[in-house]
Amino acid sequence: MMFSRAAPVALFTAFCISVAAAYVTEGRKPLTRPGAMTDAQLAALDIYYEEMRRVLQVGDTAGFEGLISSQYMSMETGGAVKIKPDILPPPYEDLRDLLSDGSVASVKALLDANPGLDLNSPQGRHGAVPLIWATGHPDFMPQMVAALLEQGADPRFQTAHGYTLLHAMASPFNYQSSTKDVQDTLALLPPDILPMAARNGLTALHLALINAQTPQATSLLAQGADPNAPTPVMGTDETFPGQPPLMIAGGDFRVVQALLAAGADPLATDAKGRSVLDAVTEGARVAELDLQERLSASAAEESDRAYAADYARARDMIRAAVDGRLARGE
Repeated sequence: MMFSRAAPVALFTAFCISVAAAYVTEGRKPLTRPGAMTDAQLAALDIYYEEMRRVLQVGDTAGFEGLISSQYMSMETGGAVKIKPDILPPPYEDLRDLLSDGSVASVKALLDANPGLDLNSPQGRHGAVPLIWATGHPDFMPQMVAALLEQGADPRFQTAHGYTLLHAMASPFNYQSSTKDVQDTLALLPPDILPMAARNGLTALHLALINAQTPQATSLLAQGADPNAPTPVMGTDETFPGQPPLMIAGGDFRVVQALLAAGADPLATDAKGRSVLDAVTEGARVAELDLQERLSASAAEESDRAYAADYARARDMIRAAVDGRLARGE
């Protein structure tokens, strides 16, 4: 399987569907515009969105799938998904809110006012710790993580699903557009957490690639993440059948470039024996065909052209790397 431009793959697609479903007001009537939603509906959507973000931060994919199923059921019945808020005891409730969307000064003030606060015991029904919450801050992630580490937070903490804060950083709901913020955060952490895998076998690099989190993927590689660790075959799910990182990166030429620079093997194959070059070449062909169809329908946007061009560039990079290896007799 190769990836679409929407790229957090099935999880992100399911999220988009679920948000659309949340706009349904009365059973099978047409979807309403967001501006037509009532305050109660908007509040319910906020709770639903936050619940999805929290379950994905800790690696609870079953919980996420349950949320999607509940949303589908609500579409069929015309009801609303009711989620009981996950209220934490003080001061953890305030700390979680501040770490997700507050100021650095407010977090430091709360920590100073509560000396000896336990930062390493799982909290609430999701079993996260403050370091996990801090990975979701869109503006001050490095500063939040630094403040917690100074107070004794354990950077090697793993959730019940085996997620570290690096996995949480790579989850679909953490949009860290600043590569520098990701790099600054990684610089605070011990290097031995880079290869730590979740219970499903995924490392943080795998997750960043699967969710098309380019800043996280390139930064993890710069810190020494293994560019050749194959994705584990997870049970009967053949979405990623032992795909090497280069194959997962697909048409993201920036990540392909970073992987090759880090020593990724362009001759690698997946568990089914398919080569990276064959897979990415097919992805580039599909992207070009899709672009031509959209051009014919006068529906193509600049992003469509960029997507096809990026895929072709990634293919050419991998092809050149393969040719170089073969020329050297490797």
